[in-house]
Amino acid sequence: KSENIFVVGDDDQIIYEFQGAKTDTIEKFLKKYPDTKVICLNENNRSTQNILDFSYQIISQDKSRLEFNKNFEKYNISKVLTAKNEDIIKLNKKIKLHSFSDLKQEDNYIVNKIQEIIDSDEMPLNSEGDKDLSKIAVLTRENNELNNFAQLLKNKGIHFQLKESKSIFDIKSSLVLYLYLKAVDNHELYSDKLFALLLTEPFNIKHSDYNYLLSQNRLNHKDLIYNIRNSLSEYKWENPLFVRNFIDIFDRIVKQKSVLSLFDLILKVINDTGILKYYIDTDENKSDNIYALKKITDEAKLYSEIHKSASLSDFLNYLDMAFESNIPITIDKDDLVQNAVQLLTIHSSKGREFDYVFIPHLISKKWESKKVSDKLALPIYDNYSEDEEAIKYSQQLRLLFVAVTRAKHFLNLTYSNSIDSKPQELTSYLINPINNSDNVEIFNHELTKDTFLSELSQSLKQNYFDYKTAFYDELCVRVKNFVLSPSALNTYMACPRCFLYSNILQIPVNDVISDNANYGSAFHKSLDYAVKFAKENGNYPDKSLFLEVLHKNLDKQKFNSLQKREELRKRVEKSADRYYPLFVQTPCSRIYSTEYYLDYVPVDNYFIKGFIDRIERNSDSTFELYDYKTGSAKTKSQIADGREYEGYLNQLRFYKLAFEKKNSGAKVVRAGLIFVEEPDSNFYTDLTQEDNEIIKEKIKFAYENIINLNFEPQKESAKGCEYCNYKHLCKITDL
Repeated sequence: KSENIFVVGDDDQIIYEFQGAKTDTIEKFLKKYPDTKVICLNENNRSTQNILDFSYQIISQDKSRLEFNKNFEKYNISKVLTAKNEDIIKLNKKIKLHSFSDLKQEDNYIVNKIQEIIDSDEMPLNSEGDKDLSKIAVLTRENNELNNFAQLLKNKGIHFQLKESKSIFDIKSSLVLYLYLKAVDNHELYSDKLFALLLTEPFNIKHSDYNYLLSQNRLNHKDLIYNIRNSLSEYKWENPLFVRNFIDIFDRIVKQKSVLSLFDLILKVINDTGILKYYIDTDENKSDNIYALKKITDEAKLYSEIHKSASLSDFLNYLDMAFESNIPITIDKDDLVQNAVQLLTIHSSKGREFDYVFIPHLISKKWESKKVSDKLALPIYDNYSEDEEAIKYSQQLRLLFVAVTRAKHFLNLTYSNSIDSKPQELTSYLINPINNSDNVEIFNHELTKDTFLSELSQSLKQNYFDYKTAFYDELCVRVKNFVLSPSALNTYMACPRCFLYSNILQIPVNDVISDNANYGSAFHKSLDYAVKFAKENGNYPDKSLFLEVLHKNLDKQKFNSLQKREELRKRVEKSADRYYPLFVQTPCSRIYSTEYYLDYVPVDNYFIKGFIDRIERNSDSTFELYDYKTGSAKTKSQIADGREYEGYLNQLRFYKLAFEKKNSGAKVVRAGLIFVEEPDSNFYTDLTQEDNEIIKEKIKFAYENIINLNFEPQKESAKGCEYCNYKHLCKITDL
């Protein structure tokens, strides 16, 4: 066997030392394998020659680099890069260095310049023909430097994407939920939380009613809930309907506190109180607010899985500890790039590239004064012994090198000569590269009295920021990356609004254990086991072994009660009696595959995915596809276009199309639904090319409407909406 190994690395871009990355990894490799053939990639397709030359001058100040290490001279390592992208080469221009009198002037200049670029004809367009704001980036040393840029861009109505981790305690929706839960846990102890909440949406009590409750509290020192209950009929409330509704919902939730699981209790709170509905209907910071509510429900679910008997009090103690100890509980947002100006730390920009790059705040205080990153002593490495100052010097140069090389053709470097009346100077890491380069233009911006007032007024000026459009931009990114499955297609065809809530926004719903779904899962796994057993042994397991496996799989599932579990054990035995004798009649040689996964299968301009329970191959090399169903069988008239179970037919057609697309030349001629509890009523249908065309049209229809954000709800129907998990959120008006 060949003993070759292929290794890729760049010692100039190792910037994650605080996560354990080591700068001498490549050196140790070359020492251990001295006969290694080293290939230097010297052609660059990202940046202009000016940017490549300037970045090389920056990193060449680090004499500890592999390129300068005399121990490795025999490899002729050269990191000098040559621009090779003709489209980029023609955009070659000088790098610009701007100095300012103070920080406000510097930040305002950058935001004004961004506005100028967006308004220019040179602004790049995306695939939809819109101006692509994601081609512009502001890169900073620290995350907190980005907040001012976010505010200034917001004031100008420019959409931005700030890659940051927001704490649930810094987001209004989760804070409202947290305070309400505290009151539910103990309204006497946490009455103050309710007083705070009553003046907050979605509650927002009338001021006269609120003042009355405050006065009662001062008189009798009783908690808010006690005073509302005792005054319901005695006091003439300005808004009696609100007060009655508020106390009824609160009392109902408290009564169910000991009955519901922690997860279901929290979901009941966000749904019954109107907290979730309010933040879905509110455009401002909509995305953060929804993600924050989801984060608390996710935390509750995870906490319950670890602590099986956890109460609301236990969970709130956990949140309190996290809050008081500054343990981050942050919202999980997808790392999807939106059509927005990118605000990033240099570390998080690694691997990215931009047409326009701004690197502000390049002062010694922020760069030379930084301490060396903590070095994780991993078992496979010895700790560093180099001088700490030398390590810091190398680290900062690599970080600056990574920042500069994010730019394709426009690189704007800025710093301020004064911050809070204290003099500042340009970082020393840039002085030599700038002095030794003919490709850097230097601009000094003096601050007169008039310009000072102008800069100050700009920082205070607040223009209208289109929160609704900003949220829609994020929706556009999410749907653009969505891959359609049969169930998602059926959900959209049944109700686009339900699809939005469940598949795109992924709003949590009551976590009621689905006994039937878990029962079906156990049956699926057992049938898959039987097929694999037959393929390995030449015959199917006998019925007793199959039942043993089925019971084991059933025992692994969760059910609402022991009584339900026993009921399903008996039900599963009846199902096995009916179906298993028919199942084993299929020669195992016919079975092509079970649990066949289809992922990112291209259909015209879209992708689809799915999961086929069983595939059989005929003697003429055509295929048949089957899906297992538990529960009562459906008739042929029900499984038809325009009928109640049209979704079943969509599913079979979907699988045929996906399988044939994934397997060139394959032909699916038949598909069926196996009703394992009523196998005499199985559904079979012959499928043709016409079925492919029908389902392609449905896929195309769904995708086009999803991409265009068409999520109008279906017309309300007793059957369709009665059992919908999102009926409490659904409105005819646009989201």
